[in-house]
Amino acid sequence: MKLDVTYRVFGDHAVLLDWSPQINEQTHGWVLQIDHWLLLNFKNDIVETVRTYHSIAIYLHRDIVPQEFIQLIKTTTFIPSTTNNENTYLITIPVCYESSLAIDMDEVVRVSGLSSEHVVSLHTKVIYTIFFMGFLPGFPYLGGLTKELFIPRRDSPRSSIDKGSVAIGGVQTGIYPSNSPGGWHVIGKTPLVIFDINKSEPSIFKGVEKVQFRSISLTEFQSISSQVAAGKYSLEKEVWRG
Repeated sequence: MKLDVTYRVFGDHAVLLDWSPQINEQTHGWVLQIDHWLLLNFKNDIVETVRTYHSIAIYLHRDIVPQEFIQLIKTTTFIPSTTNNENTYLITIPVCYESSLAIDMDEVVRVSGLSSEHVVSLHTKVIYTIFFMGFLPGFPYLGGLTKELFIPRRDSPRSSIDKGSVAIGGVQTGIYPSNSPGGWHVIGKTPLVIFDINKSEPSIFKGVEKVQFRSISLTEFQSISSQVAAGKYSLEKEVWRG
């Protein structure tokens, strides 16, 4: 595999592939393609892979020597996937941006110079890419935030942010899957439960989806919350065609 990537042993039973440290769609595309290729061609050697913005950690079975695995993948021809996007979905996440739930909206308005209505408009018009899942189980790091909403993270992180909070920080946006500390600016909240450890598939995301936010009223937020609690809410998703 001759690509612009570095290889190194990552602990006793793992290998790390690393690209230049940047957040963009091109690097993300390489990471997805090569992750798919690795799992397809070396499934008997690999326990699991974990992706980030620009790297893949490859966890190997204990009888596989990491140095030998690096030489194996270096000398194996990389053939890009020819699969289409039939298994990639666009998931629509309802979000209430009302002031009672958007606890940092005033600060975002102050820093950006935009009205709250404009912030909501910009945040909901974009189709985001999940670059990777991390920080907390089920937390999606979403790329594609419009530059007008690029603002630094909070100077002082909060000790507790409610699960379902939708926030922006730096060049990204995300959803807090559980109550936790956090340093991003909360601009809304979704009534959906995006991570439930008691389910066979705890996260509503597999990490390859596209995501778009839909603005809802506080009344609709409460209605959807009731549907979710009763197990009657159907996730809004459709096949992503690009």
